[in-house]
Amino acid sequence: MTRRKLLPLVKMLPLVIAASAAAWQPVPAAAVRMETFILDLQIEDTHQQNTMVVEFQPGLTVVTYYNEFGDKEVAFFEPPHRLMRAMYYNPERRLTSQTVYHYREKYLEMKGDLNVRYPLEGDIFDNSGSLFYLFSVFQPPVNGRLNFKLVQSNLSRIPDPFLRFLIAQLVGPVPMYLKHVKTENLAWQSSEVSALCFELAIAEGRLASFWPYKYYFWYDAKRQRLLQHQGQTTDKKMAVYRVIDSYEWEKPEPELPTL
Repeated sequence: MTRRKLLPLVKMLPLVIAASAAAWQPVPAAAVRMETFILDLQIEDTHQQNTMVVEFQPGLTVVTYYNEFGDKEVAFFEPPHRLMRAMYYNPERRLTSQTVYHYREKYLEMKGDLNVRYPLEGDIFDNSGSLFYLFSVFQPPVNGRLNFKLVQSNLSRIPDPFLRFLIAQLVGPVPMYLKHVKTENLAWQSSEVSALCFELAIAEGRLASFWPYKYYFWYDAKRQRLLQHQGQTTDKKMAVYRVIDSYEWEKPEPELPTL
């Protein structure tokens, strides 16, 4: 190539370099929508605040719940309700157990205090605080009933090793039902709202004789949002969870280079 033909290319080189550098500049990614729920837990005359945070990522919803023991429970859902994985951390934030849902292979595996596998048939969920979120997006109709199975994955709060073995190895996923039982006005944040009340209980008669208690969830009938939950603790005390505040916010994602 002659010097005369090469000269225009040399003059264009700074423009090419500048354009390439501009293409590699970091660009802000879209912020992730978050929603935080503050819950008041009342057991007899005692009160304690717990927090649930819902993170709406593209194609994934992450529900993080901090329970009354200081444990951290994290559940990963494919929107709106298919559970992919659940992880449990103790107050020192050490991973104590987790479940992984293998839908293609049709089994779920539980790892931690005990390592077991269960067949994955129908709707199966973990028994964790993420049920508060799940039932608000996966309600049966008011004249119907939702049947599913519940896995007790977080065994760290069951001190008896023999009882943990029975629950994990012999009982496995427990058949449950969720059904609408009434609609009533519920006091909430200095006002009254029309609330759908759903009943949750063991559907299998033989298992129900060991734990005959029922649980109740109240939702805003208009917005279908969690308002209150009531149930029995492992030491047979009545526990009432009330949403005392909720707010939405955005979490900025780190800036990433683009081509």
